[in-house]
Amino acid sequence: MVQLDYLEELKAIRKCVQLPGFRVGVFTKLIHDAKCVYMDFVNEICLDEEEKDAISKVQDRYVTFKNGSSIRFLSAGDSARGHKFNFVLYDKDISSDILYSVVAHTEFRYEE
Repeated sequence: MVQLDYLEELKAIRKCVQLPGFRVGVFTKLIHDAKCVYMDFVNEICLDEEEKDAISKVQDRYVTFKNGSSIRFLSAGDSARGHKFNFVLYDKDISSDILYSVVAHTEFRYEE
């Protein structure tokens, strides 16, 4: 788990482009914030031709790449339970209780 910032955003996008089936979860405190972060990611992807060409589908708070990788944007509530990601980014506004009881359990190691 890594705190969300611009550099980590770029790393997450690059990993999705390069690693087949790589799954990224981006957690924010509120669903409205998740939508804003989603738009930041989509705008950043569209600036780079390679990344833009790698996209398969863009839908509400979910980006899928042609190689099977994906980025999902969620709020850090109980609805986050059950998801599994190879790389987790989280917003600094999420309380440490929720961060370690809900968000931390969604991350698992990437294996090709």
